[in-house]
Amino acid sequence: MTARPADLAILLPPSESFQAANAGAISLSVRDFVRFSGYADRTTVFGARVDEPFAGIRFRGLATRGLAGSRRLAYLLSATRALLTARPKLIEVHNRPEFLPWLMRVAPGAGFALFLHNDPQAMRRFRSAGERRALLARLDTVFCVSGHIRSRLLEGIDDPALARKAVVCPIGFDLPVFDARRAVIAAPRDPVVLFVGRIVQDKGADLFVEAAAAALADRPGWRAVMVGADRPPEGATARAAAVSPFEAAVRARVAAINAGRDRPLIEMTGFRTYDQVLDLYGRAAMAVVPSVWNEPFGRTAVEAMAMGCPLIATERGGLRDIVHGAGLTLDPATPDALAAAIGMLADDPARREALARNGRAHLDRQGYDIRDVAAGMDRARRDRLGQPVSAPPVSTSGNPPRPPLTQRTDDA
Repeated sequence: MTARPADLAILLPPSESFQAANAGAISLSVRDFVRFSGYADRTTVFGARVDEPFAGIRFRGLATRGLAGSRRLAYLLSATRALLTARPKLIEVHNRPEFLPWLMRVAPGAGFALFLHNDPQAMRRFRSAGERRALLARLDTVFCVSGHIRSRLLEGIDDPALARKAVVCPIGFDLPVFDARRAVIAAPRDPVVLFVGRIVQDKGADLFVEAAAAALADRPGWRAVMVGADRPPEGATARAAAVSPFEAAVRARVAAINAGRDRPLIEMTGFRTYDQVLDLYGRAAMAVVPSVWNEPFGRTAVEAMAMGCPLIATERGGLRDIVHGAGLTLDPATPDALAAAIGMLADDPARREALARNGRAHLDRQGYDIRDVAAGMDRARRDRLGQPVSAPPVSTSGNPPRPPLTQRTDDA
């Protein structure tokens, strides 16, 4: 790519892997933010060293080991050296507010932004309202992945000027790519109820098993598929890769449900590649996101709707922003309520088709196309970076670009 100054520096968490082989959710999001930004040729992503970073994006690998002993400290010291050399105009830190006071001290001439992908009240040096208020006063912008995360950031802070710095910026998706992929998948859809996610209690995996068993036992031809495990296998240690007690209990329950059947009622596949998951969304009759914790965002819900898959979800955290008005929502979720929702959709193909159409249109209406999201982020950066040198890709949503930077709450 054209060698231009690194006016924008994006600092990833040290745990992220900025490469296709095992990229986490934050790395995938940053990859797309940069690719669709008008500042792409003036941006450098800083992250833990990897073998093959994403192509077409300037990347600087940082050390995660050193004399300091601490992985976090070694990473911060490596980032400090790299940023002092690059001298960017704007430093955007993802999910690590505890890094900011030090970086502000060593790079006093730069502007700073923070991108929150998770609950800020669970982050170091950001848990109390006083800590959040003090750091927010020194930042240009805090991008919040959902209205729920914005509300958590501003809890206990009643200063309107500080509140205006906190803006909702959802993860964006290249929706035309989903449309093209969906178009080549043969219809009709399979009689499958799909769960994608980690097999943990927060994601409602046990809730899904009980509901699916109750709803599908007397509906011939229908079955449930669960994609995921407790932890992903890439780079896992032997201990981390072991099946957790919760996942073992879920698997035992599924085995008991399937016992004596000619064909499993519930299939657990383990992890699948991203492309395989999208194909499953494109073929399944419905998807379920039964989270029982407050999801920061809800990526799987967007992916399901983008692939035209009718969706049932709980209204927990950021899921409310995504699904409300575009799918069947449950609050609170119980096995009986979820089983009733699954059964109702299984028996009503017209309703499933209506939800599929509405879900995909909802993503356009709400501005989840990556072009809209990236354009809004660029507008927030202009005071520091000036006008983009390169024009960002044109939105295909059919909507005028909206500011991502809505100051919505989770009640919006």
